[in-house]
Amino acid sequence: MIESTDGVYNLFCHHARFNNEVIAKLMPPSTIYITILRDPVTVFESAFTYFLIGRRCGYEDNDPDALQNFLKDPRGCYDKMSRRSHMRNPLFFDFGMEESHFDNDAVINQAIQMIERKFSLIMIAEYFEESIILLKEHLCWDLEDLKYFKINARNEQSIQQLNHDMRLKIGNWNNADVKLYEHFNKTFWTKIHKYGVEKMKGEVAKLREKNESWRKRCLQSDEITERGAGNFKIFQPPGVKINNFQLKPDAEHDKECNSMVLPEIQFTASLRLKQFPNLQVKAPRKKKQMKKYIVY
Repeated sequence: MIESTDGVYNLFCHHARFNNEVIAKLMPPSTIYITILRDPVTVFESAFTYFLIGRRCGYEDNDPDALQNFLKDPRGCYDKMSRRSHMRNPLFFDFGMEESHFDNDAVINQAIQMIERKFSLIMIAEYFEESIILLKEHLCWDLEDLKYFKINARNEQSIQQLNHDMRLKIGNWNNADVKLYEHFNKTFWTKIHKYGVEKMKGEVAKLREKNESWRKRCLQSDEITERGAGNFKIFQPPGVKINNFQLKPDAEHDKECNSMVLPEIQFTASLRLKQFPNLQVKAPRKKKQMKKYIVY
């Protein structure tokens, strides 16, 4: 990680595997910790496709039964792999848990209690709007700060439908993540009730209205799946269709619209250029030659 000019960061918001000692050295003592969890079953289904787990286990990319066959004997493939970070309990892995503890209930419970003490807010992806409204309260933001478009989402045709048996097997295979998710889903709804259920409904309605106004301002389409189409280059694994954006012609030079559809890799490069102007970083690439913009 690039060191800041004064040795301390104000905000650390990116892909990272949590390590309390390392993060504490980067951030000031007053730092509040926030993260987000997603249903472990849908996380695993997504990871199996996105990270080509089926291919790594010897299945063809277009094999519709790859996941179902993997679940018949997940250890048969898992134990052969040297890199297994997305293959079991990826949520807990990102919290820093070692694979050797995935079946240790005592360690799992201790880790959940540690996370509860350390993190001020744990959001839930299935209730994203409610989550970021709680985030707004924590960070003293305005509703305008919450507007968003859904980026890096798979098209519906690339999402495998899971039957009851598959969901059970995925849950059993990702047992630690299930315990983690169920615990913090409960604490999340405790926060919702404390905030006020009716008040939350009103804020969600306002957020949806604001997002819709920005969709009308910026987007021609948010379901471009053809490779090479859309305003920005995105990663699409073999056989997977990821929704890309096509801006309206009059929005192609709109800084705000461009920032809202910028994929994570290009967004990171743009932030690095802004933070460290003398650093040798490639500028974000677009599919078309448009006017240069700055993320702000």
